[in-house]
Amino acid sequence: MNDQTADLSSIDSFHVGRRRKPNFTDHEVLYIIDQYDNYKECLHSREASKSVIAQKQAIWKQITDNLNTNYPQVERTVEDVRRKWKKLQSEAKRESAAYRAAQLAGTSTSISNKQLNVYNRILNICRAPVTSTSHFPPNATLAAALQHQQLLQQHHQQIQQSNMNNNNNNNHHDMSFNEQSSDKVDSPSSDLGNGISVQLDSPGDESASLLGNEDNSPSPITNYQLTSNIQSYQPAHLSTVAISNNGQISKRTLDKRRKLLKSSVNQQVINNTSKSSYGQPQQQQQLQQQQQQNSLRYESLIKRKRTLELTSQRLVYDKERLLIERKNLDIKLATNECENERIAIEKRRTELALQKLQSDISLSTNGNHNLSDQEDHEDNNSLDDMSDINE
Repeated sequence: MNDQTADLSSIDSFHVGRRRKPNFTDHEVLYIIDQYDNYKECLHSREASKSVIAQKQAIWKQITDNLNTNYPQVERTVEDVRRKWKKLQSEAKRESAAYRAAQLAGTSTSISNKQLNVYNRILNICRAPVTSTSHFPPNATLAAALQHQQLLQQHHQQIQQSNMNNNNNNNHHDMSFNEQSSDKVDSPSSDLGNGISVQLDSPGDESASLLGNEDNSPSPITNYQLTSNIQSYQPAHLSTVAISNNGQISKRTLDKRRKLLKSSVNQQVINNTSKSSYGQPQQQQQLQQQQQQNSLRYESLIKRKRTLELTSQRLVYDKERLLIERKNLDIKLATNECENERIAIEKRRTELALQKLQSDISLSTNGNHNLSDQEDHEDNNSLDDMSDINE
């Protein structure tokens, strides 16, 4: 019995179905986060056109291929990577909310600093604002986040005054400081690291906070931070465009406005940062990302063109096949007409033969009647002769 038990345990005799893949390692998780951070502008797009969807699919496939190339121990699929990223989003939101609640209650949590940094980074990526903030690198010497809305308003007034004076250097410094303060206000890292109990999102609004408040109206703090970032680089023809707090504007209108704001702000930022010394690497990085996006879009267009060519070729083949079938049907119709004529001729011959046979029968019956009458007359004559002899 012991030997049989050992034999059964040594083989996988009780395994049913497919074997589950191993979990993602820490290195794989960090690599997925880095790759998503590189393509977040395209992956955060809410446009439902076919080209954008194909571009997103190509980006996810590229991320998966790069992951399998760098970590070939376990082959991951695109669905595995996307499912893991969604789990990371929900886990980061849940753990950060639990950490804030523990900080408010004064209790300790089991989250390590490494996990906390990863969660903060995921939330920062998912809460990327409408404007492109990657052009302004974080400055470690800047002050911490402002703790009151009045300080933000005062700083906003200073930014407006500096823009009116057209001072480029002060304008650039104010924008970098405003960017740092907005990141501190929006991201939960400032709340978790400094112990500031600022509740930006409601506990149940997980999807809106992870996607950058695209489906719901933004909170007053995030709305103020967004308008303060945009106003210094906002052109004159877009001065009336703003995101409302009452949520009455449709989602499609908001997406169009975000696109206009994003394109205009990106153009202004490129023009203003090209003069600075540190703006060159960011500009090169942006150009590389645009080149990658253009290459992916070009590949998708080539695939679509190939699909259309194959479709047109298939239609040509179908047309030729239908023409051949039509010719075959014409031949069959001609054959049927000939057969009908032959049948009609045979029917006419049969009718003529029947008429001839009937006429022959009638003639034969008339000849038989004449012969019988003559025989009767001869019999009568012979009887008369016999009677005369007897007399």
